[in-house]
Amino acid sequence: MQAPQDVRNLYIFLFINKLQQIRARIHYGVKDKEGGAKAVLEGIYIRGSTLFYRVVLTNASPVPYEIDFTRFTLRDRKQAKRTATQEEEIAPLYTYGGDDHTLEAGHRKVLVFALEKHNLDRNKELVLDLFEKNGGRYPQTEDSPQ
Repeated sequence: MQAPQDVRNLYIFLFINKLQQIRARIHYGVKDKEGGAKAVLEGIYIRGSTLFYRVVLTNASPVPYEIDFTRFTLRDRKQAKRTATQEEEIAPLYTYGGDDHTLEAGHRKVLVFALEKHNLDRNKELVLDLFEKNGGRYPQTEDSPQ
């Protein structure tokens, strides 16, 4: 992986490299499993005005898992009948581990996403979708402030 030229992105890059060695779990219970592909949110870290989400993706199926794209959305937790839900898509500032889009069978991969700092109130949740290329497996993790 090549270091970015921008000073802010270099700062984020160096911090993400440190997160690769950390084994401590800060945020428990946020995970999803879909067709042998499992995504676990292992930690949420903050540095300055940047939030870092450490996600471990595991492929327990015999078929390789190809990541097509990832999407972060900030949405309402509950929807009253016949009302529209509010969703706001958040673009990551930097992604680590997303260069190789294929996760072979029986392997695991650590992904770290750097997002601009945002607030979650009790009525909102942050959702990470990991979409598979030409497939139907897409684990979805939902993080709420509780």
